[in-house]
Amino acid sequence: MTLSLLSNARSWQDRRPALAAVGIDGLFGDRVFLSHEIGVAKPDPAAFTYVLNSLGAAPAEALSVGNDYAHDISPATQIGMRAVFVSRWHIGHRRPGTTWISNITSLPVLLTGARKREPAGGGAT
Repeated sequence: MTLSLLSNARSWQDRRPALAAVGIDGLFGDRVFLSHEIGVAKPDPAAFTYVLNSLGAAPAEALSVGNDYAHDISPATQIGMRAVFVSRWHIGHRRPGTTWISNITSLPVLLTGARKREPAGGGAT
């Protein structure tokens, strides 16, 4: 699995230091795409197409995960990507190819199908 980040961050809001601060910058490598650097911003589907082309991936091979339906989910599904909408509030109408989760901690289970393991000894007493 290849991770990338697409953000509408302004030039003074570089997301790379934040990724480094929490120790996950290595998961993204040089695959951080900021709208002011690539010249196109979400919700323009061209922003997603730019990232896909940079990664050499087809829309059907990619998944967009976001918390803003109009900016992260709708444009991604318009170009054929699957999407995961992260929101506490369930929306009734979703575009085809969209899954809803209420918390980002549900994403690993969704992606791998693996459930969280209880600690040895059966958990807390």
